[in-house]
Amino acid sequence: MSRGADWLARWFGPEVTEPVRLHVAAKRYLCTIFLASPYAEDSCRVRRWDDDAKDPGAAVPPFTHFALLLSALAR
Repeated sequence: MSRGADWLARWFGPEVTEPVRLHVAAKRYLCTIFLASPYAEDSCRVRRWDDDAKDPGAAVPPFTHFALLLSALAR
């Protein structure tokens, strides 16, 4: 697993950690085939969010915006 996925696994199940772990493979999918994985679509979504997050001018909501979703996904 990736460091990020390992860290998240303390609080979240595979529906969260697998897309994070596979987001590098998702990047490869953007150029090749990747859809065989059961978490492929979610991994691609995480990959795109990761790419979008690199925009220094992007508007980012505060952490509280995500708190309910994170609570719902936590084990």
